[in-house]
Amino acid sequence: MALVQAWQQASQYHAAMFVSGQAVRSFFAAQPPGQVWPGRCWATGPGTRSVLLSVGVDATQIDMPAPDAAQLDSEALWDAVSHQVMPLNGVSPGAVLLVRGSDEHMDKDDSGQGRGRDWLAQRLHDSGVVVDYLVAYQRLAPVWSQDQQNSAAQAAANGALWLFSSSQALAHLQGLMPLQRWAHARALATHPRIATALRGAGWGEVSVCKGELAAVLHALENISLM
Repeated sequence: MALVQAWQQASQYHAAMFVSGQAVRSFFAAQPPGQVWPGRCWATGPGTRSVLLSVGVDATQIDMPAPDAAQLDSEALWDAVSHQVMPLNGVSPGAVLLVRGSDEHMDKDDSGQGRGRDWLAQRLHDSGVVVDYLVAYQRLAPVWSQDQQNSAAQAAANGALWLFSSSQALAHLQGLMPLQRWAHARALATHPRIATALRGAGWGEVSVCKGELAAVLHALENISLM
């Protein structure tokens, strides 16, 4: 689905779920003059919420995980919004638009779902909600200079702490440094699933924290004292 078409069909959606702040920026860059998004806006964390506010979405339209949620992820978001999609008198509240990015290797004939449905989309499908996928931007693998490669190799062995907020970041790193061994490297992951991927890639020390600034800073302080 194209951005322009999504805005033309805005009234049919109960909510738009944004996977990142970049998804918000790309989506609202196509906003027609004078038109506002009529439905709910779902975000998994405060970063995406802040971008929604910056593009003019009213705070009362935004749903995100509860402040005391163990993690800022789709599971916690579902806990916060699942009641919204329950049929009322047998009538569904409307479809959900999932606004996301695409990888450069994604099949151009793909529906926009990427490699399979994500967890939240599956819960919506199971609840009888129609989910439309909108690719709003493209994610590209980074290209490093030799100096960057050398700095990363040093950081893999000198006790530097790496911060990962996505499994994709790890995948790109592995693509850039396929021969690097990570047994002496330290990492901080903002979700248990990312930590699992890091351990699977051979990282020697992996810690986990909640994916918000205060939690990350607290974890960094504690790790630095170890």
